[in-house]
Formats: sequence, structure tokens, C-alpha cells
Amino acid sequence: LPPAEKQKKTKKGARGVKSRRLKAIAISSCCSESFLHTQCIMIGGEEEVTSAYSIAQRKALSITPHVTGLISFFASTFIVLEILRDGTKRSQIYHRLILGMSIITMFSSIFFGLSTWPIPEETPYVFDARGNTRTCTAQGFFLALSFVAPMYSVVLAAYYLAVIGYSRKERELRKLEHFAHAFVIS
Repeated sequence: LPPAEKQKKTKKGARGVKSRRLKAIAISSCCSESFLHTQCIMIGGEEEVTSAYSIAQRKALSITPHVTGLISFFASTFIVLEILRDGTKRSQIYHRLILGMSIITMFSSIFFGLSTWPIPEETPYVFDARGNTRTCTAQGFFLALSFVAPMYSVVLAAYYLAVIGYSRKERELRKLEHFAHAFVIS
């Protein structure tokens, strides 16, 4: 989020309209409402950040991605190695599309697995935050790249349609494979 900005509010009183400035709390982009379900409420003319989750729930939300991210990383790595070791699999479009998807998933699993560690330490209501703004931004960048993996699913669906639905041969589809990878990455 941009630096905290002071917002003007008006309050009608006996002497007319008075303006009162509220202090806004800057919340890191990693700690957005959609990520940790924090909410801002007004108390005594100032915003206060509260959490919709208990301490135990915040701990679970922080720790669980460490485990699931690690499992996803190893599973994706296994798929990548399995395809790279077998020359027959490397020569087939289907396996190369799965390889691309697995490589993206392998790297995004690392950043999902970091969970709350990259979030700035001073962020309220975040369990085990150890990072700073730079680590948070880096995590956000690499997590955004994880949206490439579902695009490979779209390309795989098109591949299945071409092979099963329209009985296209592998050699016919090889001409389009480069466009498929370009579509996914762009």
C-alpha cells in the first residue's frame, strides 16, 4: 500500500464544520485483508487494526503452508526429474506441457511454503513474521508467477480436445507447441 495518508473527515459542531485528521495505519501488501482477514475499525477517531482470527487460527494459517509447500515442492520436483530422465517422455508434447507446469509449481511452492516469514516483522496480527518490505515484495512477485500453472491446464485441455476430440496427431500439434508455451508465459 502507499505510505499512510491522512484522511479528512468532517464533523458538524456548534461552530460550523470542523475538520479532523485521522491517522491511517499502513498495512503491508502481504498483510492485505484478503490474506489475513484483518479489518480496520474506528475507535476514538483513529483506525485500529483487528484480526478476525484467534491466535491459534493465525498460527495454523502460518504453519500449514510450510508443510503443504514442502510436499508440493517435492512432488513437483519428482515429476520434473521423472520427465527429464526419460527421453521418450521428453519427446512428447503432453509430457513437455506437464514439465512446464511442474517447473512453475515447483518454484511457486517454495514461496507458498515461506508463508508468513517474508512479511514485515512489525505487521500486526501476523504470526511468525520475520521479513521486511523487500522480502514481502519478492514473495508477492513470485506468488504472482504461480498463476502460470493454471494456464498450462488450459493448454492441456486444448491438447486433449485436439488429440481426443479432433483426432489430431502429435506431429500436427508440434507446430503449435511453441505458441502454447508462449501463451502460458505471456
